[in-house]
Amino acid sequence: MTDGVGEKELHRLRTDEGLATARLQRGLQSWDSTTRYKALDVLLTRVEPQTLLSPLLTMVQDDDPRVRATSVDGLAMAMAAQATLSPQLLPLITQARQDRDPGVRAASFSGLATVTARQKPFRPQVLPLFQQGLQDRSACVRATAASSLEYLFALSVPTRHELNRLLPDLLVMATSDASAWARSHAVMSLGPASVNAAESVPVLVKLVQQEPDAGLRSVAVSGLGHYRAAEPAATQAILAAMNDPDERVRTAAVYSLLNVAPNPFRHRSQAQQLSNQGLQTAIWELKESAKDPYVNQQKKTAIPPILETLMAEQRARWLQER
Repeated sequence: MTDGVGEKELHRLRTDEGLATARLQRGLQSWDSTTRYKALDVLLTRVEPQTLLSPLLTMVQDDDPRVRATSVDGLAMAMAAQATLSPQLLPLITQARQDRDPGVRAASFSGLATVTARQKPFRPQVLPLFQQGLQDRSACVRATAASSLEYLFALSVPTRHELNRLLPDLLVMATSDASAWARSHAVMSLGPASVNAAESVPVLVKLVQQEPDAGLRSVAVSGLGHYRAAEPAATQAILAAMNDPDERVRTAAVYSLLNVAPNPFRHRSQAQQLSNQGLQTAIWELKESAKDPYVNQQKKTAIPPILETLMAEQRARWLQER
């Protein structure tokens, strides 16, 4: 469900070619807030948001928080497409951070991420605003703010200056947030923000070693993959995670290890440290990755020698068992 409207219904409306744009535009004036919400949601998938500026500027003040949140999304898309609209639209998108409804506040941060991804000159102005989202009383907003930062960091590694205000809150969220959802997104954002190795690696390593939730351990292992060989502690934690009892963690460790250069498995002695379970997972995942057309060439080049070492260890173990 999405805000009281089924996903299937929204999908049907979005793909219904017989639903005329003029009818949808009339729906924006409906007395029924659910109709306004559906009409706006579908219109934003069919027309350029710049053509809806007049209704968007009105509906961002709507009584229904679903309509306000969708309007914020539309305003952000319009500004992302046309930077000259920023004097008019950016204040409305940023003001939504103060809305009484958490869904609207979350829309503000995802909207700011949309704008910044497309209009990079706004990055220094917008990134500091996310500090408020990371401190929001709603776990939904905190998770959305952290997820938006992960997206922006993945597009371009933040500078130390950009992280100065955000990193303390991200580290607190990653280690102690009451919401596992928010914690997970904070941990995910620490990976792409790899200029902060001194602060983040110890946190991620501790999560890999001590976190009872396997989902969070796997996210932390994936985050460590961004730090590569520059941090020996990161590499050691990834290697240890290959023996984790949970398959999700072992799988994340295999993929993270492909980022490490020189790869630890150039020596057979490292393969001997793997449990049978860890060895099987590593071999299976690497074979699948070798066939995956979306795996980049650097990783594909790294896979054959690693596989050779691991399979040699597997054959040796089979011979010992006979």
